[in-house]
Amino acid sequence: MNLSTFVKKDVYILVLMVLTVPLAGEIKFYPLNETFRVSLGAPTFFFFLLLLQKTPAVLPGFLTGTIVVNFRILIDFFQQENFDWASSFQDQYPSFFFYFTYSCLFYLVKTNRFHNRPLIIGFIGLLIEILSDSVE
Repeated sequence: MNLSTFVKKDVYILVLMVLTVPLAGEIKFYPLNETFRVSLGAPTFFFFLLLLQKTPAVLPGFLTGTIVVNFRILIDFFQQENFDWASSFQDQYPSFFFYFTYSCLFYLVKTNRFHNRPLIIGFIGLLIEILSDSVE
């Protein structure tokens, strides 16, 4: 396999990530109360980042964060009768910082070097999740 094959594969993964993560983020449940929510967006994002081989994780984090915010604003637009762009953006923009921080930490820790050590990957993923939630 040559370099262009890896780049093409990463482009396909990136496009699938940008389409899938916002949808998975809308699958959520509230295990404790109305303020603490668990969604499938972060685990989906994490697994896509693990699949990328040549693309630095910061680019997918920026793109995914931007798409997630825009997708949620679009959902607000269709669900609210008196839609306010500024209010919706104010509610949704912290999601961008979650995904961007997540990808930056993933890149800084160089998580992909642990592909053969799943427990370490899981532990790193847990720490990244907690830190990213704190930034959000």
